[in-house]
Parts: sequence; C-alpha cells; structure tokens
Amino acid sequence: FTCGSTTITGDASGTITATVEGGTGVISNAFFKSSNVTRTCTITIDDESVDVEMEWDISGRKDFDYEEFFFPDVESEVAFFPTLDEIATEDEDEDGNEGEGAIGGHHLECTVTRIKYDYWSYDYLLGDYIDEGGVVEMDIEAGDDPEICFGVFVYDLFEMDDVQEISFGKYVNTHIVSDYYEDDGTSLSCIVILEDNLEWIDMAVHNDFGDAGEEHDENQ
Repeated sequence: FTCGSTTITGDASGTITATVEGGTGVISNAFFKSSNVTRTCTITIDDESVDVEMEWDISGRKDFDYEEFFFPDVESEVAFFPTLDEIATEDEDEDGNEGEGAIGGHHLECTVTRIKYDYWSYDYLLGDYIDEGGVVEMDIEAGDDPEICFGVFVYDLFEMDDVQEISFGKYVNTHIVSDYYEDDGTSLSCIVILEDNLEWIDMAVHNDFGDAGEEHDENQ
C-alpha cells in the first residue's frame, strides 16, 4: 500500500500520511497492489475500515488447451494460461491471441483430483466373473494417492511430469494415463480409466485454484 512517499509492504501494519483533495474526502495518490499472497488485508482511514480479500484471479479468454480425448500409454499435454483480469483482453505474449497467459514465473504443480473408471475380474476356469465391477467415480484430495482396487493406486496409473513454463504465462503438464490388466493364467483383472480431472496448484501461495480444472475422455 503506497500513499505519497510512504509504502507499507508485506505482512505488516503501519501509518501513512494522506493528502485529501479540497475537503472532498477523496484520497487520489494512494495505491493498493496485490502479490502472491492469498489473505484478507484491512485498510483503516481514521475510524473507517475496509477489508480487501486477496483471491486467485483468472480471467483470460482461454484458460486451458488440451485434446478432447486421451489414449492409454500415450503422452497427453494440457496447457494452462493463468491471466490477470487487468490484461485479460491483451496479447501479452504477442502470438496473435488475446487473453492467453499473463502470470509468469510461478511454480505450478498438476495433480489428479477425480477419475472415472471401469473395472472387473474374470475367472477362466469357472468361466464367470469373480467381480463384475462397474463404472465408478472417485474424488481425490490434491496430493493423496488412494487405492482404486486390486491393490492398484491412482498414481500407479498416472505418470505426471513436472509442469513447465514454456513461454511467459503458459504452463504445460505432460502426463501418461495407463489402464491396468493382470492375467495370472487363471484369471484376468482389469481397470480402465475413462475420464480424469486435473487441478493446478500454485506452490508460491499454497492455494489450490478451486474450479480451475480440465476434463477429457478416453478414446475407446
């Protein structure tokens, strides 16, 4: 928060001297700028206060770029463009497209937060299903690795590379989704990933992006 020649920065409190224009009560030379911290800041002038909630700002024309379908055991790329509202209609990277990426230099991670899968197990000798299975949707807390079934965990079937910022404000995650087949000669157990949802986390603020996620289906 800056007013005239005085600035208060970071997790601190202090006092500034404001210049009021002509008895109108309007302070015109004060500026409040955001940063990479998510919290509520309080500004008090005399006995009046206002709370300013610092939230994630994503307002671009295009948030994600990805293929509608993915194939098992084939690399798939998802690009994420976090864009500030102030420049949501500008072409920051000068590629001819407006509103694609304006927040650069952040450390982002990509995690799996929901999967939809089909599973079953079949006994060759009995000629019948051990477990007919079915389609299941599973929600996953960011950072967790729960068991799906058959002793198989989520990240046994998802190979996630580190997120790369390939140009200013354009972050790309490359990952591979695999299905599971276990044939011991007498029985067959299968898990087929149908859909997945990815969530992006900005490690600079330790705050997940809420609904900033993407979803695509496996091409059967």
